[in-house]
Amino acid sequence: MKQSKVIGLTGGSGSGKSTAAQIFAEYGVQIIDADKISHEITDSDATVLAKIRERFSESVFENGILCRKKLGKIVFSDKQALKQLNSILHPAIAEKILAIVKRSTSDIIIIDAPLLFAVKELVEICDEIVAVCAPEDVRINRISARDGITKEEAKMRILSQVPQEELEKKADVVFVNDGDIGKFRSEIVGYLGK
Repeated sequence: MKQSKVIGLTGGSGSGKSTAAQIFAEYGVQIIDADKISHEITDSDATVLAKIRERFSESVFENGILCRKKLGKIVFSDKQALKQLNSILHPAIAEKILAIVKRSTSDIIIIDAPLLFAVKELVEICDEIVAVCAPEDVRINRISARDGITKEEAKMRILSQVPQEELEKKADVVFVNDGDIGKFRSEIVGYLGK
C-alpha cells in the first residue's frame, strides 16, 4: 500500500491558513482540520469535557454545553490557562488525527493545525511543514471581522500564540498571505506542482 505524503499546515489566527487549506482541497488534497476535530471533541468527548469543567469550572458552560467564547476570553488573556487547556485537548486531537492518517488512501494529506508545533506526535508524522504568515495589521482586521471581536481582543489573541517569526524559522516552506489572493493561490499551486 502506497503511503501518503503528510504535510503539516500551520499559521497564526488571521494568517489565511484556512484559505490555503481550501486551495489545497480544490486540487484534491485531503484536509484534516484540527480545529474541526477540536470542536467535535469539545462537543461530545465526556472525558475531555470533565477535565475542562474541573480546571475552568462550570462558569465556561451554559446549560451543560461548553461556551467557547467564555473559555476563549479566559485562555487568550492568560498564558497559563491556555497551556492547561492545550494539555487537555492536544492528546485527544492527536489521537484522532493519527487514526485518520493511518486509514487514509490519499496521495497527499494536509494536517491543518494552528498549534502544530505544540503537538509532537503530529510534527513527527509530517514529511514537510508549511507555514502561512501575514502582516499583523492584516491579521488583526481579519480576526476582528471574522469573529466579531474588537481589534484589541484580536491583538490579544495574536499575542497569546506562537510568534509568526518562530513559525517561519521552523517551517520547511512559508507562504505570505498579505491580501493578494492571486499571488497566494499561485504560490500554493506551484508548490503542488500543478
